[in-house]
Amino acid sequence: MCAVIVYLHHLAIEYFQLNIPNPKSRWLRVWLFAACALATTQTARALLPSGTPVLLMFEEDHCPYCEKWKHEVGVIYHKTPQGKQFPLEMLDIDDIDSAGYGALPAVIYTPTFVLWNGKAEVGRITGYNSEDFFWGLLDQIIDGLPND
Repeated sequence: MCAVIVYLHHLAIEYFQLNIPNPKSRWLRVWLFAACALATTQTARALLPSGTPVLLMFEEDHCPYCEKWKHEVGVIYHKTPQGKQFPLEMLDIDDIDSAGYGALPAVIYTPTFVLWNGKAEVGRITGYNSEDFFWGLLDQIIDGLPND
C-alpha cells in the first residue's frame, strides 16, 4: 500500500510540473491532487511510531470557523512546540470511523480538536473563537498530561 501511495505522490508531482493547458485534464489534475493529499496523510501517519499523540482536527466543507482557524493558526501550527509534540491530522467530520478513531466519542460540531494519545482521547476543544482561545485551551490540555 505504501508503495502505491508513494507512486501516486510522484505521479502527481510530475503531472503538476507539466502544467498542461488542456481543459479536459482538469479532472485528472483534481483527482491527482486528492490522491496526493491522501498519500501525504497516510504516509505521515505510517511514519509516526504507534502511540504517538496527535492533534486531530475535525472539519467540514463550508465551515467558516474551520477556515478562520486555518488562516490564523493552521499556517503556523506545525512550527510551534505544540505542533512538533502533537502533529496535526485534519479529518472530515464524516470520516471518523474510516480514519481508525472508532473509540472516539461523538464529534458533532466543527471545528473540533481532539488530543489523541494513540489509544484514547486525552482532551477536546470544541469550536474556534480566536488564537488566544485556542492556544489557552490547548495548553490547559497539555499541562494536564502526565509527564513520561
